[in-house]
Amino acid sequence: MDLNSVSALMKEEIGETMSFLVAGYPVDTISRQVNSLSKQFQSLGICYLLTEGDRYKYQENLARSAQTRIFLNLALNPDGHGNNRYLGLSRSEAILDALCAGQLKLALKIVDSAYSSWHRAWEYEDDHLYFKIIHRLTQWIAGQPLMNVASDMDRWADVLDGASSTRLELCKALIDTDVDAFQEAMENFIAERVALFEEKRLCVASDQADFWPRQFISTEALAMLNIAHWLNIAPEDEFEMCPPAALCAFQDRTFDNFFDEIQALV
Repeated sequence: MDLNSVSALMKEEIGETMSFLVAGYPVDTISRQVNSLSKQFQSLGICYLLTEGDRYKYQENLARSAQTRIFLNLALNPDGHGNNRYLGLSRSEAILDALCAGQLKLALKIVDSAYSSWHRAWEYEDDHLYFKIIHRLTQWIAGQPLMNVASDMDRWADVLDGASSTRLELCKALIDTDVDAFQEAMENFIAERVALFEEKRLCVASDQADFWPRQFISTEALAMLNIAHWLNIAPEDEFEMCPPAALCAFQDRTFDNFFDEIQALV
């Protein structure tokens, strides 16, 4: 699918969900649509980078993906006792988008607003543990202690029951600050992602427009690479799906937040 067409579709879908919010629809009744906003902003940002070379719009839309997640967490879980499946840590890649965009403060806000417990009906435990460790790594590079990560890693390995995981390899390399292990894990992860997209390309549904930008740029891999840069273990090699133009160093740049405006309106 042409990326200009994808961009137009993403803008249309984003506008539709935003109109629901402005109209005052309760967030819990449209939580699926609001949750989908993060992936739509991610895809739109990638489109801006690939079609126009616009790094600002790319970074801005990844930041909006993160802002969406923060808004959803706070709306569905105001008292820490939320009961909506879209609170599951693995339901959104927004924290990875924030890290990819160099938006550490937004990533920390996602961590602080998250429903951190695993709920069996919401997500697979290995996926939950992966994002839980990403939250721990986010706090670590922000200067906080790396809490409980050993027990989480052990539990993740137990859940996998001997199965391999490139995500586990990546997290272990980052925690151990091992540059050689990180390079090998990234190569394995990227190869796995490329193969996955090759397989899916043949059967992706016509309404899954957000699929197409994501096959060219992996914000997940870029988030891992940004953490590696912060820890001074990033390899010099350039990885597929991680073009240099898509990597944004951690910085204090801020972007307007649609959701502040919506909350003021309603």
